[in-house]
Amino acid sequence: FSHYESGEKRTPWRHRLLYCALQPIANGLTERIGDYPGYNSFFDAINGREKSYSLFDASAYYLAKRRDPSVRKADFYRSYTLKYHRPPQCDSMSPAEYKKFMLRELERRTAAAKQKRIDDGKSGFLGRENILKTSPGAEPVTTKKSTRYTRRPLVLTSCSHTRSECLLLTFSIRKRHREASRLYLLGETATFPEGTYPPPGSLKRA
Repeated sequence: FSHYESGEKRTPWRHRLLYCALQPIANGLTERIGDYPGYNSFFDAINGREKSYSLFDASAYYLAKRRDPSVRKADFYRSYTLKYHRPPQCDSMSPAEYKKFMLRELERRTAAAKQKRIDDGKSGFLGRENILKTSPGAEPVTTKKSTRYTRRPLVLTSCSHTRSECLLLTFSIRKRHREASRLYLLGETATFPEGTYPPPGSLKRA
């Protein structure tokens, strides 16, 4: 969204919050973020609301299932609560002032996002009804593509520091997984990085 801020001093926290909030508009899904049927954290964030939900811990489930095939998926749901904190730059604002400020920013950037689509030769939005009619897993009409010379893995961020950190983490996990796999296949004690699994194959026994 940096191209929506040309000519003004960029504020990273606002850039990131509104970048996420405006994805339905930037990608041509809906004209307003409130029309998007999926979850958008913007209004919870500016109103100070918390959101509780549960997620299936697939990593813990599949590791446990290797040891005990009778384990139940229902025992591997974890409860979480999303809590949104105001950026420190807004600490001096009252809740009403903060909400008014962010709604004004949303309105300004919504108009900028729509204009950007027009400038790129794009028009129209898919709309809420058509989104709801789309089957999960359906192939997109168009999608972003990489070439044989594109650096991989792809990290979708405009921040070079974040990209470097993600790449370092990815290659670190890969290196640790390869070493753990080697020990595992030799029948030795191996500790795998969180979120990864032992490889298939026969163990070598003495």
